[in-house]
This record gives sequence, C-alpha cells and structure tokens, in this order.
Amino acid sequence: MAIGAGYAGLSVAKTLSERGKSVLVLEAHDRVGGQAWTEHFEDGSYEDYGAMFLGVQQPNMHRLEFGIPIFDVNTKGNSVLNYRGQTFELFWGLGTSQVSLLHALWYCKSGFSFTVLGTIDEGAQKELVVGGGQAIAHALAKQLGDAIRYEEPVLQLDQRNESHVLHHILHVQFTPALPPQKGLRGEVVSPDGYMGLINDVSPHDGRYGMLVEFIAATKAMEFLDMGEEQRRRIVLTELGAGYGQEAASPVKLKIHTMMQEKWSTGCPVAASTPGTWTSMGHWIRKPVD
Repeated sequence: MAIGAGYAGLSVAKTLSERGKSVLVLEAHDRVGGQAWTEHFEDGSYEDYGAMFLGVQQPNMHRLEFGIPIFDVNTKGNSVLNYRGQTFELFWGLGTSQVSLLHALWYCKSGFSFTVLGTIDEGAQKELVVGGGQAIAHALAKQLGDAIRYEEPVLQLDQRNESHVLHHILHVQFTPALPPQKGLRGEVVSPDGYMGLINDVSPHDGRYGMLVEFIAATKAMEFLDMGEEQRRRIVLTELGAGYGQEAASPVKLKIHTMMQEKWSTGCPVAASTPGTWTSMGHWIRKPVD
C-alpha cells in the first residue's frame, strides 16, 4: 500500500506491481502528482503550479519509458539580477532561521551542489516536460488503473502485532511580446523583491509565452496577509521592474498559493528544522517495523 499518489507513491506502487504484488494507492487529492499539478485549457495551452522542472541530478526521470518528451528551458540571452545581500530562502520556501544547517548541507550535497540547485544551465531548472510537470504522473497512474483511490486522505496508521490498520476518510503569454532586442531570456533573480525568482516556462512549440514567479518563505507569509488587489499590484510592479512596463500588462495572471493546498501545505521541498538532524538523524534510514 502506498500513501499518496505523488511521484514517490506512484513509483513505489509501480515497482511493487511489476514484481507481482497487489497494490493500493490512497490519495488525498482528487488528482495524481502531489506537488506537481498542471491545468490544461481548451485551446491546448497549460499552466504548471508547483513542481515542473527536471535537472541533471534526476537521471531516472529522463528515462523515456512513457515516450513523454522533455525540452530545455530557454537560456538564450541575459538574466536579470536584482541583488543586495544573500539569501537561500527560495531553496526551501522557509526563512533561513527555520532550516537546520546540517539539513541545508545534506540537501545541497544530495542535489550535487548549491550551484546545480540554483541554476538553469546544467542545473536543477534545466528542463521542462512537454504537457506539464504532471504528465509523467498521469502516465504512471494510467498504468496503475483502479489501484489508485482518490479523495481518501490517510489520517492515522496503526501497526499492531502482524496487522496494519489505516484510518482514512472516505468521501470524500505576454502582449506585446518582450522585445527581442533586449536580449533577455526570461530569468530574473531578485532576493530583495517579493518574487525572488522568475523563470521562463513557455511551452516547447512557442505558441505563447509564460513566466512562473516564486514567492517563498518570509516574503510569502507577508504576501498572504495582503488583499488580492495588493498582491496583484506587487506582482505586476515587479514584472515591470524586471522586464519593462510592457510586462506589467500580461494577457493573464494567476496567483496560486501552495500553502493553502490542504494536502500539500507548501513547497518546494520538505526541510528539517534546527536540531532535527542532531537529535533524530540516526532514525532517517531505519525501517519502521
């Protein structure tokens, strides 16, 4: 049994199924993908909310088992850097005082390096999936079929003697286009603004342009306290500051808050608070009997 139909849960279920085991996946959302969620529209366009990038440190995601192509994020042209001081808040979506130093070092070693995790060229944001970050999850789900049950959040797991009891609920593009003579590629890094990072996530066929902006950690908490109109004004102002005033009038703007997703509760990654590794680190890889 797998709890959650994100990429981890789907991969576990797929592996067990291929080994001849009977599997069941309980998913709290009404969809697969976990933090990867792609919204598709009638005109064939789509938007990613949450996980969307692939990088050099994810070789298993590059296997063409399902025939889903990937493409490189646009890196032609120059990036925009608004920089004073240093911050790593965007890595974890938390303030630096909330993250264990040991966890930060472990995380960056697991992802090769700070440079790989924070860059596009040969880094963690190097590629996108045609059809969106949820596309591979949909392919995995199709393979598993009825083994996945949706809107069934697991609230408690009891392991007593030889039995395991699960307690769960049953119910349940920019106009005008950015002038090419500016030589920009869509990437903005701004530790001092609300949108710490902006990336170009336009589809591979170039039918329309799309940018994704990340507001994380302490800035995200401030942003949540604002009214809808103030949030929109801040986003448009910072887009204009990064790309010019033409970018402050997008065809469409959508603000999505991952922290308000009941079963995801945030992004981009899980992080250990200070003291967790020193007090509980020896339990990390031990199986639960």
